[in-house]
Amino acid sequence: FQELLRNASILFGGNMLSSLINFLILVLLTKTLSMSDFGVYALIVAFVSIVERLTSFQTWQSVVYYGTRMKVDSVRLSEFIGAMFSLDIIACFVGCIVFLNVALFVPGFIGVPDSHVDSLLVAGVYLLINVVSAAPNDTDNNSGISS
Repeated sequence: FQELLRNASILFGGNMLSSLINFLILVLLTKTLSMSDFGVYALIVAFVSIVERLTSFQTWQSVVYYGTRMKVDSVRLSEFIGAMFSLDIIACFVGCIVFLNVALFVPGFIGVPDSHVDSLLVAGVYLLINVVSAAPNDTDNNSGISS
């Protein structure tokens, strides 16, 4: 029971810290950005979220679920993890190609002015890092880019 309590405390603390950082970032953004720039920020966050949802298969869930059942067959488990990692890499490249094509060639299509394309490209770096991460991410909280 003590180990469960310790693990729950770590998880709760991490979630609280993440929420606090998201809140502070939002406060900072609303104080420093104009309404127009904050609108651009919202568009970029929405676009990143859409591309991320389309290209993130949450393979960590299947690794946890099926991996516990395959623990006695290490060869099969190793092949399964390799396949899931390959799927993440392929999804990452597809997402980045889609993202870069829109960001570089038609930023106005999503409502981002040409002067903010560099911000859109920085958000693309986030997408690249987040899609390939093997750990669970916080895509279900709809709180923006931070996870």
